[in-house]
Amino acid sequence: MHHIVHRCFLAAALLLPALVSAQSYPSKPVRMVITFPPGGATDMAARLIAAKAGEGLGQPVVADNRAGASGVIAAEVVARAAPDGYTMLLTPVSTLLIPYFIAKSHPYHPVNDFSLICNATESSSGVVVNSELPVRNLRDLIDLAKREPGKLTYSSAGVGTLFHLTGELFKQSAGVDLVHIPYKGAAQALTDLASGQISVTFSTIAPMVPHIRTGKVRLIAVLESARNASLPDAPTVAETLPGFQKLGGGLGFLGPSGLPRPIVQRLNAEIARAIFAPEVKAKIEDFGFRATASTPEEFNTLMKSEFETYGRAVKLAGLKQE
Repeated sequence: MHHIVHRCFLAAALLLPALVSAQSYPSKPVRMVITFPPGGATDMAARLIAAKAGEGLGQPVVADNRAGASGVIAAEVVARAAPDGYTMLLTPVSTLLIPYFIAKSHPYHPVNDFSLICNATESSSGVVVNSELPVRNLRDLIDLAKREPGKLTYSSAGVGTLFHLTGELFKQSAGVDLVHIPYKGAAQALTDLASGQISVTFSTIAPMVPHIRTGKVRLIAVLESARNASLPDAPTVAETLPGFQKLGGGLGFLGPSGLPRPIVQRLNAEIARAIFAPEVKAKIEDFGFRATASTPEEFNTLMKSEFETYGRAVKLAGLKQE
C-alpha cells in the first residue's frame, strides 16, 4: 500500500508543473511558423485565423514565414522547438507529408515528431476539363481516356505537388493513361487548360472560377469528401469512382512532440473559435478554403490515413530524390 501511495504521489508531482504551466498559458506571444512565403491566399488565410485566435488567447499569434526546401525548413524549426505552446507550425498537410516520402533521409517524422492540434481547413478543389473536350462528367472523361490511351494530358503546378499526385491516384483508380504536364505554377497551367493546350487539370476551385464563368473550362467533379455546398451540382470523384482516395490539402496546426494535453486543447479551442467567427469564415472561403476545425483526435486519425495515402501516391509517381 505504501508503495502505491508513493507512486501516486510521484506521478502527481511530475504532472503538476505541466498543469500549472497550462493554467497560466499563454503569458507571452505565440509564434506561428509558416511553410510558405507571405502574400499568397494561404498566407492571408493563416494570418486571419491567427489574429482571431490571438484575441481568444489574450496574446498575439505572430506569423513567422520560413519558406524554402518544400516546407522542411519551417517544419524542422517547430519539430526542434520546446514543447511549451509558444511555437507552432501552420502548413498544408501535403507540404508536411510529400517531402518525407521523396527524400532519402529526413530530419523529422511528419506525424510522430509533432503534437497534432487542429486540421483547420479543407481546400475546395476539383477536376476541370477544357470545354472543347467532349466530356460532360467524370464518367465521360474516363471513357474517353480509355478509348484514346496516352492522348489526353493533365497539368499540375509541378512534379511532386499535391495535384500531380492526385492525378496519379486518379489514373490508377480509373484505370486510364493520362500524360502529366508539369508547370512552374498553377496560373499558367490553368491558362493553358482554358486555351485547349491541356485536356484536364486537378486544382483548387478558386482560381478556376473566372475560366468557368467564361465557359472555357468545365468543372466535372469535386475532390472533396462530400459535395461542396457552393457547388451542389458537382458530384464528388468518389461518386463515380468508389475506390478513389483523395489527398487531403487542408491547413494543419501542429506543435512540437510532447506538447501538454491542456495546451493542445486550449489552442484547438481558440483556433476553432477563430475559424468559425463569421468574418473569418467568409474571408477564408473567398480564398478557396472550407472551415473544418477538427479535434486533435480527428486530426490524428486523418494524418495516419493521409500518411499511408501519400506514401502510395509518391510511389505511383515514381518520385525519389537522387
